[in-house]
Amino acid sequence: MQRITGRCALHYGVTLSLFCLYGLQVCPFLESLTLPQLLGPALVTFAIMFVLRDQLLRKVTLSGQGLGGFGLEVGFYLLGALLLSGYNGIRYDFPLESHLKILLGMSTLGFLVAADLSLQRDWQRAKLREHQACLVLNQPLAMPVSRKFSLFAFTTLTLLGAVFFLLFNKDLEWLVTVDKSLPRLDAQHYILLEIAFVMVVTFGYLWLIIRGYGRNLTLSLMHQTRAMAQVQCGDLEARVPVIRDDEFGLIAAGTNQMIGELKARQDELNLTRDVAILGLASLAETRDNETGA
Repeated sequence: MQRITGRCALHYGVTLSLFCLYGLQVCPFLESLTLPQLLGPALVTFAIMFVLRDQLLRKVTLSGQGLGGFGLEVGFYLLGALLLSGYNGIRYDFPLESHLKILLGMSTLGFLVAADLSLQRDWQRAKLREHQACLVLNQPLAMPVSRKFSLFAFTTLTLLGAVFFLLFNKDLEWLVTVDKSLPRLDAQHYILLEIAFVMVVTFGYLWLIIRGYGRNLTLSLMHQTRAMAQVQCGDLEARVPVIRDDEFGLIAAGTNQMIGELKARQDELNLTRDVAILGLASLAETRDNETGA
């Protein structure tokens, strides 16, 4: 939990900076503010989000697990978007367009942060269950992995597509107004650098998420292949720790059941063999003493 809190604090610091840059690039109303006017409310809002998150996840029995934890993480960013929009609406009378851009930016950042934190929680939970040698599912089968992946891909493409659309729209409007005060070639270089920066940030977060998912998946497959290799060598005491409550956990539990049944059949065959040998020996002993000896 402490490591998750530290990782969350790092995410909040990074996304605070990204939100300020995002606001300056896509929203002319936020761009009209000075740096203290933009950074001050955002800093207070992110501090409130972090404190509420820390207090709430200590009390929630789910401890931020699964889809419930993912929803909570996104919810904190939506709360921050509402706080910032409300403040800007009251203080500066910003229009609905500005509020929608703030909501989109915070939703996108919250979605990416929630995905990474959820994967980190899954990793810690998997290592704990690995240490406890858990051999059964702790809860009913969660949402299928294929559906999770499809929803994640669709939501990511939708949010990032909307962000890039706003960015391009703002740059096109800026090109029209800046044509006389700045050479067109310099303006194009500025736009390319801006787009490159957004792509680096986006791909960085996506790489972090893909890396976390791959690490969690590799851990499950490693235990599965290790147990199967031990069974192939004749070790029917091997078991696969059930570290996930999804299809991979179901496969691990099914593998354990299969190995248990194989061991029961082997024990039954060994017992039958011993009984048969003992029966034949007893029969030989009762036939005559010389044969029995």
